[in-house]
Amino acid sequence: VDVVGEAGGFRSQPVDEAAYPPYARCGWRIAALGRRVVLEVRVLGLEEVYDVVRIYAGAAAPPGLGAVATDRAPLYELRGSTPLAAPLIFEGDVFVTFETDGVGNAPRGDGNGPRWRRTGLEIAWKRAPMDAPTCESDDGISPEDDGPEKTKGRKKEDGYSREDDGPEPAARCGHGTCVDGACVCAPGAYGETCAFDACRGAASIAAPAGLVVSNLGTDYPPLLDCVWFLEGQGVAGERVEGLRLQFDRFDVEAPDGYATSSDGARAYLLADDSEDLDGATELAGFFRRQIGERGTGFGAESEQCVVVADGAVLSTFAKGVEVALRFPAAASEGEGFRAALTFFSDENNAAPRAGVKAAWAPLFAPRDGAARVYCDDLRWPCGDDEDCEDGACVARRRDGGGGRKKDATARKTANALAVFGIVFATVAAGLLIAGAVLWGRRVVGDKTKLELDRARVVRDQVEAARRQVADFQ
Repeated sequence: VDVVGEAGGFRSQPVDEAAYPPYARCGWRIAALGRRVVLEVRVLGLEEVYDVVRIYAGAAAPPGLGAVATDRAPLYELRGSTPLAAPLIFEGDVFVTFETDGVGNAPRGDGNGPRWRRTGLEIAWKRAPMDAPTCESDDGISPEDDGPEKTKGRKKEDGYSREDDGPEPAARCGHGTCVDGACVCAPGAYGETCAFDACRGAASIAAPAGLVVSNLGTDYPPLLDCVWFLEGQGVAGERVEGLRLQFDRFDVEAPDGYATSSDGARAYLLADDSEDLDGATELAGFFRRQIGERGTGFGAESEQCVVVADGAVLSTFAKGVEVALRFPAAASEGEGFRAALTFFSDENNAAPRAGVKAAWAPLFAPRDGAARVYCDDLRWPCGDDEDCEDGACVARRRDGGGGRKKDATARKTANALAVFGIVFATVAAGLLIAGAVLWGRRVVGDKTKLELDRARVVRDQVEAARRQVADFQ
């Protein structure tokens, strides 16, 4: 179906029908017409795993729909009944499909009840200008219906128009915060509007080191197939020979005596600029395994995390323990690296699991017989006897000047002593000058007093001579 108009909506079944039909295969094509397409999933209540909504980029029909179809992967797949936290935004034409199997699709509530209880699919759509921001910060338009609508603190009845600030935002942020017109997602949230509470598809991270999180909450969904492409930015002078991983969380389903599980993660070294995992070098896989025998009844059982390569268990690891993966010798020449981490889940999550949270950083080659370790102020500190210099840990010098921090402290101390010396010299010079002046004044005063005394003596002698002459006459 080609939808028309500037905005609208579509459903999987009529409003007055509680259940959506089996064996359904529907499609809706929305033309962007030079603008952005915004989809708001208002109702999502599907049978887990087997019924699915797929969203494709482009106007061509996907496989199984239409006489001319293209074999391409969907941008998003929606299953189950977890609502999206925000609308989805697309720059171009969009094709939405809805497919169900033949098993009974029992509704959880009537078709007119609260949205979280409804079954089936309901999507509202609209077009937005290409220059419209994705979102607006909290001081923008208020979404509440129980008060006067405000824009940047000003009421519309005061003569303010929303157009004064440009196009209206296309959507809002779900699991994130709006910063300068774009959504910044919380770790574990994904999508341009942070609408998803678990990873979807592929994401790229360009940084010296980083963090990947599979999902929010304590229960990741089934049928995930996620990949993070790591563009490891090099540290000057350091040759990268591997990848360091620290799993803060590795809580995935493990096989037991009654069920199998393929949930886990893998690490790859990519070839050149390719993002094709088929041509990449697999470094290791990460899974959980049951240890010990179940025995009769519900005996005690335990799990441990294992690192697997070429089908063999290389080692075990636990929360917070670092895993070091070394690259092949031919691929460890440059300062940077290109790798990939994947996370995947099957369709039989019998119990809630919290997923994966892993920090990654480069593993440096030794230099001059000493190990070189990446460091930063956020996640990767140096040891007690080391300092972080330009992204690498170095041994602290025995003379106490090791590391930039100590050098800076020494420079500050030397500068302080120099200033003190200048001030002391200035004060001393002032005291010397003052003493000289006082001494000079004292000398001058003594000389003046001597001359006065001599003058008095001469005066007395003259006066005595005059008296003698008078007496003689």
